[in-house]
Amino acid sequence: MNPRTRLAWLIGSLALWLAAKAAASEVTIAPSLDNTLFQDMTGSLSNGAGPAVFAGNNGQSLARRALLRFDVANNVPAGALIGDVSLTMNVSNATDAIPRTFSLHRLLGDWGEGTSSTSGGA
Repeated sequence: MNPRTRLAWLIGSLALWLAAKAAASEVTIAPSLDNTLFQDMTGSLSNGAGPAVFAGNNGQSLARRALLRFDVANNVPAGALIGDVSLTMNVSNATDAIPRTFSLHRLLGDWGEGTSSTSGGA
């Protein structure tokens, strides 16, 4: 194999190897912001600075909605193809062992974490 053909072969092999490596890449992104909206008459209660997020209904059937923001743009290369996404969370404070289903919804408005804090979802 002449040097020019060998160089073209090496460059082609490297490009295929890089493409295969890029296709197999996995990125883990932690939330950049989190908060919990608490159902109340004024709609002004949340848990932005607390140690946990809450989701579901409490003992009085009042809703708790967890908000999570993920900064995908700064963690995934521009032009990358995202083939699969999963969210893993740990339910740590349920009153029983009944399986629960949670739904995910895109939030279109901006929000912050604020300074409110609670440790028990109350």
